[in-house]
Amino acid sequence: SYYPDLPFCIDCQSDAGKSFCRFIMFRRLDSGKSNGFCTPDDAVDSDLLHWIFDQSKTNLDANLCKQILEYVGTQFQELVREEALAMNWGGKPGATAWKRAVLQVREMCDICATTMFNTHWTCDRCGFAVCLDCFLSTLNYENSKGKCNSKWPFCQYNGEYLFHNTESLTVTQIIPRKVLFDLRDDLLQVCRQIGLKFYDLDLLEFSHSKTNLDLKPFAAVPNSTEMNEVDNEQRFHNIFDKYKKIESVCNEYESECRWFCNRKMLHIQTPHFSKSTMLLFQKQWKQGAPIVVSNVHKYLNKELWCPEAFSRDFGHEFNDVVNCLTGKIIENFPVNLFWRGFESVSDRPIFDGSTALLKLKDWPSGDDFQDKLPERFQDLMKALPAPYYTHRNGQLNLAARLPKFFAVPDLGPKMYNAYGSASHASAGTTNLHLDISDATNVIVYVGIPKEEEYRQAEINDAFKIIDSACCEATRIRIRDQNVKPGALWHIFPAKSAEKIRIFLRRISVERGIKLSAYSDPIHDQAFYLDKPLLDRLKQEEGVVGFAICQCLGDAVFIPAGAPHQVLNLHSCIKVAEDFVGPEHMSHCIQLTQEFRHLSDYHTNHEDKLQIKNILFHTVKDCLGVVKKSYNL
Repeated sequence: SYYPDLPFCIDCQSDAGKSFCRFIMFRRLDSGKSNGFCTPDDAVDSDLLHWIFDQSKTNLDANLCKQILEYVGTQFQELVREEALAMNWGGKPGATAWKRAVLQVREMCDICATTMFNTHWTCDRCGFAVCLDCFLSTLNYENSKGKCNSKWPFCQYNGEYLFHNTESLTVTQIIPRKVLFDLRDDLLQVCRQIGLKFYDLDLLEFSHSKTNLDLKPFAAVPNSTEMNEVDNEQRFHNIFDKYKKIESVCNEYESECRWFCNRKMLHIQTPHFSKSTMLLFQKQWKQGAPIVVSNVHKYLNKELWCPEAFSRDFGHEFNDVVNCLTGKIIENFPVNLFWRGFESVSDRPIFDGSTALLKLKDWPSGDDFQDKLPERFQDLMKALPAPYYTHRNGQLNLAARLPKFFAVPDLGPKMYNAYGSASHASAGTTNLHLDISDATNVIVYVGIPKEEEYRQAEINDAFKIIDSACCEATRIRIRDQNVKPGALWHIFPAKSAEKIRIFLRRISVERGIKLSAYSDPIHDQAFYLDKPLLDRLKQEEGVVGFAICQCLGDAVFIPAGAPHQVLNLHSCIKVAEDFVGPEHMSHCIQLTQEFRHLSDYHTNHEDKLQIKNILFHTVKDCLGVVKKSYNL
């Protein structure tokens, strides 16, 4: 009302968006008219507070900071180099605009829903914004086709509908002044001074030709501090040699550690690690292999984690459930009825003539676990293994580096509650999929049917499935009277995802499943790989995963990007916590790029993790701590 002649942004043009304007803290005003946009030089010292190191808000160990920088340094150099190149890709002539970061607002690309880290392009009429990847893609399209990209929406301006194209958008940055490039230069200088070197990027492979272009590493940065993990003569010849080296270390700590999956997967007996076991954990985690840590339940208050307690505290609620037999979602299902059938088959609902296998979907939904279940949150945090990684403020959980000024991603905990389905070995509880971040998943309760007619049959079926799928060490373990099997996991190396994707597309064709341009058999969560499919995957693609029997109190650690699936053998209450470890940062960034190509209906399409922001603030904080420790 104060400036009636100003053009409205996209959000202000719609009733739903009037609470927030895209031009807030961005557009200059002069005598009631637009006077262009802020530029990077307009930033004052207070604008830098969120982008520079603050010792008072950083409680990090200097040695851990050096370890983190070794992992993420090369990735940060690539990020800054891409930003520098993007500044010269074109756009509307004129000065670069500067858009201040706004409290709790995540700037998102209007095309791919990726969080815009810094460089992007903005329409000065309606606020339409695109990330550097979408801009480059459209720029290449315009140069080859000689016309505008029809996928971009029209600009509504003064009652007219105008085309958006690369020449009509203004190049815009979010980080003020030259803070980003100064941080890169400072990082390289300090690391040269103290002799700190970086690991090479560990890259995944993708089939999208565009994705391959996007993810191809840039040329080496001049005067960079890149290095290989070890000298050439010390390199292991293959992945199995790496496992053998780790195994030799493990033998020294036999009381805490075991080997499963034909001696390729580390199994730690206690959630409270010794220093030597923590080093072993990190060696294995670095290889991208899953890890199992047992006996977490012994440090939990079991009265908080049983079905009766959840039914008592939350039985009055309604929530969506999934019938794992059919994949159908039943909306607004009474939570108390779900818990009533958790250990009682006769109390489970009948759908389409069959007893349902229910999974409580996304519960608690929309609420922070800490706020909705505060007592259980505290109980879980004191029991979780590897707290440097798994706690929200863990020093090796890089997500903790994102300041609260920004829209901090919700990494959990999340609960996964579902009935057992040992009698339906092809009906997975959670179909094959992968996640952008690392995670740990703990079984806090295992429920077996109370009715004798169902109880023994389910136990027998569970043993048959485990005996068929798992290694000899697992088969021996589950027969221990103190061990209670809960779920069967199949976890595959992150680098095998593309072969699995090719295999599942072939299966889709065989089954007459129509594949759209944006479909993806892993991200669609369309398959549970039963034994026949697993056998074919091994035979046709040479891919073998880790078959893991998760028992009561087991915490399964799943690396970022590792395809995995779950079959509940018995009814299970599980709690999962996501985190961002430094070892798999490059995978997280690549997966963010891959998810850009997904259609809007995919839950992973929107970049909620903000991995580039996490990377920037990780380098900022870790470098600041290292400089202080060396008095630089």
